[in-house]
Amino acid sequence: MTEYTPAILCGVIAGTVTRVLMLRTDTRQYPTRLHGKIIHIAMGLIAAALGAIAIPSILKKDFSAITFLTLAATQFRDVRNMERNTLQQLDGYELVPRG
Repeated sequence: MTEYTPAILCGVIAGTVTRVLMLRTDTRQYPTRLHGKIIHIAMGLIAAALGAIAIPSILKKDFSAITFLTLAATQFRDVRNMERNTLQQLDGYELVPRG
């Protein structure tokens, strides 16, 4: 365990709990289907972990970790695009279109 482990764990826990609370309180902006909820919780956990690791990696000047964080941000964009495409396909099965 390093000196940054408690801070990283606190960041991951705080980010994940915040994401779960957001899913519970604001049902208009977040998905109601189980698939969407699972994706949002998983992405919240990953985002919290990456955010918690970002500060120690910058403090240690570990630029390979920063490169990894950039790659992870790209993956977030791809997952969001995949989720958008899935929701558009599901809209075709709805009786009443959105909007």
